[in-house]
Amino acid sequence: MLCDRSRLRNTKILPVGFRNDGDFRQVVLQPGTKYCISAGGEQLNQYIFDLVWPEKSADVLQETEKEYQRAEASAQNPRYARTIEEGPTELPSWYNTRLHTPTVGAVLRTTEGEFLGKGAFGEVRKAVDLDSGCFIAVKKMKLPPKVGPFPSHEEDTLRREVKILSSISHKNIVEYLGSTGWDTGTVHVYMSLKAGNVCDLLEKSPNIGYDEKILTRLLHEMLEALDYLAFRGWCHRDVKPENILYTPSGNEGYVFQLADFGLANQQRLANT
Repeated sequence: MLCDRSRLRNTKILPVGFRNDGDFRQVVLQPGTKYCISAGGEQLNQYIFDLVWPEKSADVLQETEKEYQRAEASAQNPRYARTIEEGPTELPSWYNTRLHTPTVGAVLRTTEGEFLGKGAFGEVRKAVDLDSGCFIAVKKMKLPPKVGPFPSHEEDTLRREVKILSSISHKNIVEYLGSTGWDTGTVHVYMSLKAGNVCDLLEKSPNIGYDEKILTRLLHEMLEALDYLAFRGWCHRDVKPENILYTPSGNEGYVFQLADFGLANQQRLANT
């Protein structure tokens, strides 16, 4: 991660550069990519550095992953853990001001990594937000070509999902962080990264299926999420273990969040 902490903001990096919107003067540097960093003077070229990576860039990625795991292990509620810095795990305030503005989005550019899963409309991968240094989840969907002036059924469904997620905010619903690629044919929807879903949790710890305390919490938190949606006129229509994400939360507890709003719709339009 390169951070520009200069008072005059007189640092420049190529070829990626810093984001133009907001006060995000930092960017993740990708192993193996050649960078030129310059600072100072009217032309920002008083000092010029060429970044040289170690021969094995994979070692850098492994160290980054280790730092992430250490930060996650020490966090009480790692909803959105940092990759390198062991900082607060709550969503950064810069994100909070943009979470529910679909046209702007809190995440604009990422580098993708580990494959997490696949659904009916696309795949989900782990990624790093190049501007915050945070690990996130990205849902990728390739849209079929339009027929005439009308969008395809898949695009309609995805736009509705993004519309719902961008208009809601609840502790038991997964956080939406923006979307890109609507004009390219491959849409990326960015979400906060979780430890896994309830199926993964039961596979890893089968005894949890008999833990009345955890099951009661799961039921209570999902009812809270559904009640929140119902109050705003939305039906999820696809509540199942695969669509309930979990995050460890100290003292062997968990926070559960409802995800995958691909089948969600307004109550007056919903048919099952």
